[in-house]
Amino acid sequence: MALLLPVLVTTDPSAGAQSQQVLVTVRTTPALPAANTDVKVSVRITGCPPSDAQVEIYLTTDDGATSSAALMERSAAITSLVFRAHADIVLSKAVEGWYGVRVVCGSFRPARRPMANTTFAVGANPTKESRVVGTSVAERGTIRLEGDGCPGTAVEYAVDQVELHDGPFVVAGTIPVAADGSWGGDVTMPDYVVPGSVEIKRRCVLKNQRGETISIAYPSGNDVTVTPAPSTTTAAG
Repeated sequence: MALLLPVLVTTDPSAGAQSQQVLVTVRTTPALPAANTDVKVSVRITGCPPSDAQVEIYLTTDDGATSSAALMERSAAITSLVFRAHADIVLSKAVEGWYGVRVVCGSFRPARRPMANTTFAVGANPTKESRVVGTSVAERGTIRLEGDGCPGTAVEYAVDQVELHDGPFVVAGTIPVAADGSWGGDVTMPDYVVPGSVEIKRRCVLKNQRGETISIAYPSGNDVTVTPAPSTTTAAG
């Protein structure tokens, strides 16, 4: 993971915005924050009119097929009469991952995701890992999933045939998470899975600082081969 730059700047004259550009500078304290610590995010804005400006912080995640941005915190910015505003937001026990800032003011309303060049990392050295124990499993058989680094209470998994890698995350089951963030369990292949290659996606489910449920994807590992179920025969009497 790339190191975080302590100061980031962006301009985003999105469609429908006011005629002047909005300039955003983002700084974190500490400059290279560790996961599960309090992180102060200082946002300085130039170009917002003297009205209520909102600053939002999003956590981005990607499961290899789809990407999403979950709103983690929101705060009103203090705006002066010279088109400058600032906000200091604290992410309490920040979850590991990539974050970014969105600013809303006046008619300036960019898409609900981090604005360009406002991203910063929490946990530059990732500690969140998961794995599939084994490379093959029979139809409707079981295979073990395990991992660590989940700050939530459950891990959801989805099983996709290889040709459906780009499909949505369809939850096939959940695994409880221990107090130290570790988890593991034997999971059964769903009835819809046929022999061939499958991908088992995993994501950690937790509550953000606003009490909303969000999920953080684990990087998917190697594909697993599903073999035909053993045939059963009845001995002649």
